[in-house]
Amino acid sequence: MDTVTEAEMAIAMALCGGVGIIHYNCPVDVQAAHVRRVKRFKNGFITEPKVFGPNNTIADYRRTKEATGFGGYPITENGEPEGKLIGIVSSADVDFLEDETQPLSEVMTTDLGMYPDATRCCCSTQQNVIFISLLHAVVTAKDDCTLQLANSILRKSKHGKLPIVNDKGELVSLVSRKDLKKNRDHPNATKCANHQLLCGAAIGTRPHDKDRLKALVEAGVSHRDGTEWSSRPSGHSTVLVSDAEFRLMSL
Repeated sequence: MDTVTEAEMAIAMALCGGVGIIHYNCPVDVQAAHVRRVKRFKNGFITEPKVFGPNNTIADYRRTKEATGFGGYPITENGEPEGKLIGIVSSADVDFLEDETQPLSEVMTTDLGMYPDATRCCCSTQQNVIFISLLHAVVTAKDDCTLQLANSILRKSKHGKLPIVNDKGELVSLVSRKDLKKNRDHPNATKCANHQLLCGAAIGTRPHDKDRLKALVEAGVSHRDGTEWSSRPSGHSTVLVSDAEFRLMSL
């Protein structure tokens, strides 16, 4: 129902094979935030991960963790998602530390290694399985890595996060072990081509709703996913914006 659905219900519906439509009885930024929460719940490749810079503090990390519920974040040289990866910070790095002004550069894990060079494989002929012995605290993969291979690396390495980097060592995306668990527990979830949960968003039909649509598309809603937005709550309105124009805006 587009009158009551917010992120929690939209996530639950998508996990069960349906699609939730986020209502628009709220400011544009609030509705877009609900969409982002749904789209990030099951990410596949997280193309715009939250990152920190080396000068961010433990206090910054704890505030973000409390707000998002996620515990592991990449650290880049410039604090931007496309910056050079220099480490990862997780709960294990900051637990029991009392000085919240301490910079993350002093507590982050910096021992980085590229898969497969960062791992050592040994085969057990008795059980016919391959075990991964880690040589580095943080395993990364190159940007030509497929999602299937990324998930395999996560399973074998038992790491929580797999940063994907280019030849310059710059962060390209991130893959989360939590998504492996979500895929296992919800095999019938409704997902788009980017392996994110599908989510729709309701909008009105007045000219200013074009701005709302633009914000929703930027948040991740797109009719190219197969289902996206409800263009009008009823068929009667004195001010209608053509669906064709709306659709062109979301391309």
